[in-house]
Amino acid sequence: KFNKNGSYDGQPISSYHGVEFRLKRANGEVLWVESSFVLDAKANVVHVVTRDIGARREEERQREVAKETEATKQTVLQWLSYMSAVAHDLRTPLTSFEMSLDEVIMDSEALPPSAQNALSLCKASCGVMRGTVSQAINVRASVTAGSLPKPRPCEVNIRDMFALLNSMVPALSGKDTVQVFFDVGWGVPVVLSDENWLLQMSLNFLSNACKYTTQGSVTVRAVKATESLRAAGATGALGTALDLPTGPILRIEVQDTGIGMREEATVNLFEPFYQAQNRQGMGTGLGLYSVRMHAEALGGCCGYLPVPPEQGKGSIFWFEIPLVAADSADSRCSS
Repeated sequence: KFNKNGSYDGQPISSYHGVEFRLKRANGEVLWVESSFVLDAKANVVHVVTRDIGARREEERQREVAKETEATKQTVLQWLSYMSAVAHDLRTPLTSFEMSLDEVIMDSEALPPSAQNALSLCKASCGVMRGTVSQAINVRASVTAGSLPKPRPCEVNIRDMFALLNSMVPALSGKDTVQVFFDVGWGVPVVLSDENWLLQMSLNFLSNACKYTTQGSVTVRAVKATESLRAAGATGALGTALDLPTGPILRIEVQDTGIGMREEATVNLFEPFYQAQNRQGMGTGLGLYSVRMHAEALGGCCGYLPVPPEQGKGSIFWFEIPLVAADSADSRCSS
């Protein structure tokens, strides 16, 4: 009966006012409403009309969310493009440095032990840097294409992979107060998977653990499991429903005795460029997102758990993939 052009029930009115607010029902449900106050000056009466605007408010909220999501996506793409360009520029000089370092190492027998240790540290640092460069390039390519990367499966000996990670520890942590342990659980066979991905994913977790642990220990474990740690109904890195691994599972986890994390800081851990501990250490912000993409591309998932209170402080980062034993004759590395 009323509208905002100055009339109410066909009669002129002197003023119109509207206000939006929330009502809370007895069952706890919150309802958005709008109350309109119309003054009929001739009759000296104020008419109040209240209507449900929940649908309109929800449409407005969804438009805002879509706008923010698109803006975030564009920002992420810009950062990925920049970091990918930097990574490409680093790849050539890094290759030259590695080749020169290999030549020096070949003739290092006459060098004193301190110099040989320095060369080993340089070699380990190159391996870490190579992984970071490849990670920036690969993540950008996957996000731009809107699809997960494609694995290159081959036989992977987890013990050999852990030995390689162990050789990189001096480049990750120079703290004498932190010990790093590696443990391969009973029943973990040689598996068929992408060796470079498993190495880089484990290295990301290990690097973070060493960075944020000032004393105590960091433990890298590989275990054979039967149930996923991730609850059903999760969403994948590209916004689609996540299929959890079934059957035998290979889980690799890194547990530290570091500073731990606030619960609210763990919500966006595996999103691109998110850093929960900005003041504790700097990085690309792509490490955990890269783990998420590669774990899902292998048919698995990843996540975070706090260390149980009875064990003190710390964090447990894990990823899991379907366990496929490499016991067939045709399980050679694909090209």
